[in-house]
Amino acid sequence: MTSRVVLRERQQWSGSAMVSSGAGAATLIGLDVMKAGGNAFDAAVAVSAALTVTWPMSSGPAGDMAAILHSERRNQTLSLTSLGRAPMAAEIDFFRQRGFATVPRTGLYSSTTPALFDAWVALSESGYCRLSLAGLLEPAIGLATEGIVVSSQFQKWTRDNMAFLDKAFASTYAPAVDADAVGRRLRQPGLAAFLRLAGNLDGEELRGRVGHELSRLHCDGGHYFTAEDMKLPHAEISLAMPRKKLGAWSVHTTPPPTQGILCLQNLALLENLCDRPLDLSTAPNIHVLAEAINHTFGWRLRHLGDPNFVTVPDALKDQTLRQLEAEMDLTMRSPSCVGGWYNLGDTTHFVTADGDGNVVSWVQSLGLGFGAGMGIPDYGMLLCNRLGRSATLVPGQANCCAPHKRPVNTIFPWMCINGDSIVLAGGTPGGDGQCQWNSQVLGAMVLGGLDAVQALSMPRWTLYPGSDKMERGMEPSLKVDDSMSAVTRAQLEGFGHRIVVSANVGGANRILRVGRGHLWALDDGRQEGLTAGR
Repeated sequence: MTSRVVLRERQQWSGSAMVSSGAGAATLIGLDVMKAGGNAFDAAVAVSAALTVTWPMSSGPAGDMAAILHSERRNQTLSLTSLGRAPMAAEIDFFRQRGFATVPRTGLYSSTTPALFDAWVALSESGYCRLSLAGLLEPAIGLATEGIVVSSQFQKWTRDNMAFLDKAFASTYAPAVDADAVGRRLRQPGLAAFLRLAGNLDGEELRGRVGHELSRLHCDGGHYFTAEDMKLPHAEISLAMPRKKLGAWSVHTTPPPTQGILCLQNLALLENLCDRPLDLSTAPNIHVLAEAINHTFGWRLRHLGDPNFVTVPDALKDQTLRQLEAEMDLTMRSPSCVGGWYNLGDTTHFVTADGDGNVVSWVQSLGLGFGAGMGIPDYGMLLCNRLGRSATLVPGQANCCAPHKRPVNTIFPWMCINGDSIVLAGGTPGGDGQCQWNSQVLGAMVLGGLDAVQALSMPRWTLYPGSDKMERGMEPSLKVDDSMSAVTRAQLEGFGHRIVVSANVGGANRILRVGRGHLWALDDGRQEGLTAGR
């Protein structure tokens, strides 16, 4: 089945409510919330919580999130981020003294402070939501208590990541890998207990409870977290910046330390270097974007970090873009900007909208599959391993580990708004692929003039290695959909790209359009999920 046929089956039109997410149960919960009097912001909290139950290897209450929120009545486009921090213990010497050359990939020492649940609290208390947090979490509690139905994708993703789980969590998820598990229910009582707690405590008290439990965790007889690490809230709501004006569209994303700014850099470079309308299906233009991605990843490694700790340069300044253009080779693939930098199923995305014009695009993650592989069993709370996935131990580097510092995070959503009050919102899971696939889809729409169906139907591709520590040492390549023509693949090889053909490249891109009295959403069918409206 081609992606274009899948798209025809997965489009939905509506006038009053729309949700697209990676789980049918989560999508229906979001629609039910809006039917019961909630708005798109209420639905976002409920869908987010439900996804921690339906895809526990991809997201959890202890994970990270980044969202763009649009309020039509208030005429505001906002950024909401809630990103974990390194604990106070996470000094360079802490890791060096334990024999680590870099922050370990999994385990207690790879983890950051739990953050996602702070976003639920902050949004429910912000004045944008209509319903109580307890009520918004109730459907997810029901899913965790009664059990979710194990699908083939759930079974595969669990099997692929079981090796990273400690004994306490392995016992919860092991039934999902049994030969006859598909179609059976999997219960998560610890997660249900935490969700009940989250609905009945204020933010400070909830963080205190979590901090107390974190302080009890230990590795090799030593402790990593203290209760003090959870004193500060994580959620931040502000105007959606940075943004980039492209033709009639204003493209918004979330701020550093998320990688949304790299997507805007890629789009700016395409605008400067390619003819309009942009055809991103041709080998020369694919090569230009691949070169842009390589060099914006290099910029990220040199400059991107937590703005509370490092000065992040203006990524969209003309001088910055000219320097990136000078580094690019438009005739041949450049050497990987990631090579030699490091000394040595993991995210989910959804969109919601209501009939009043409110829109949310939200990404949440545990870092890698099942995150750190351990956490607080009584709360069913797996810790996020973003520190292990991202941070370095090299003094002077922008993303070097430091106490309370937020590591660079691959997650980001996007939102486009034009003068006719048309709003497009979207995103995708997929680590460093997010910068690449969002750039391809957005570039095709805002610079190429394609509609969402056409943009999502184009063959997808991914440049390797990206800037992620997990991709260090990979042989440079361009992985492409098998729907890409043989002629285009041969032309890309002429640009010096080593082509690897795959049946399915990329995570599930979801796009929602709001305007002129209608809601329209679709997903590209690359993963499980449901796009639905009423």
